[in-house]
Amino acid sequence: METISANQTDGIQAFTNERAAGYKSASTGSPLARASEITCIQHALLTAEIENANSVVEVGAGQGFVTALLLKLLPSAATLICIEPSSHMAAHLPDDHRLTKKICALTSAQIPKDSVDLIVSVAAFHHIPNKYQTFLECRSILREGGTLIIIDVNHGTEAQKWFDFVVNPHCPSRHEADFLDEDFSRVLSNRSGLRHERSYIERTPWRFDSREEMELYAQGIFCLTTNQPDIRQLINQNLTPIKNNGKYEMSWSLGVHIFTKSDI
Repeated sequence: METISANQTDGIQAFTNERAAGYKSASTGSPLARASEITCIQHALLTAEIENANSVVEVGAGQGFVTALLLKLLPSAATLICIEPSSHMAAHLPDDHRLTKKICALTSAQIPKDSVDLIVSVAAFHHIPNKYQTFLECRSILREGGTLIIIDVNHGTEAQKWFDFVVNPHCPSRHEADFLDEDFSRVLSNRSGLRHERSYIERTPWRFDSREEMELYAQGIFCLTTNQPDIRQLINQNLTPIKNNGKYEMSWSLGVHIFTKSDI
């Protein structure tokens, strides 16, 4: 796996070491909590015919939540460039000869024009402050007929309100972000010259073996400074926890936005 560093000043806000450590601890302690998200993501990737993609870019790879799935679905001769501005997060990306790791924003990655079949961004695009410039860069590096898939918390959902009204005031590094919805996606695609294919919201509840596991997970993955009783109250107020088939679920959903590059 090759590693390339570049300017981190624009693009996805870098995770601090503290946030990266909390994210890793939560993910390790509850590895199946977001299994429904993986199902959602895999369906979107297969719809985009990832098995035929020879060059893929992942924007906001984090610690590799989706990277392992991409490597599993990609052809053996394909290449994957993982863009992640935080070295603390990128340190946990998997080792694979097909993977090049770039510690930078997409707009600083210097990827050649018309060279990429598929761009994927999962649970990261809301961090990007220069969304229009990023869309322009996506159009530039995509080949004709190439696809951009953005999967993220959607504006107007419970998950977006959790970020805005719980994570933002209770996380030391803050979390102020603009989330996509279909209207915002259409504006960005129209202005950048990409074609908006479709947008939809899919329910992807997070599942746990106990309420305590749910609360510890929420505290760790979002680096919340509140104590566990307060987190339980915040989850009750914002994410509609239920017990379903022996598992404890908290409400979550993802917006899926798909674009293509076409001059037709």
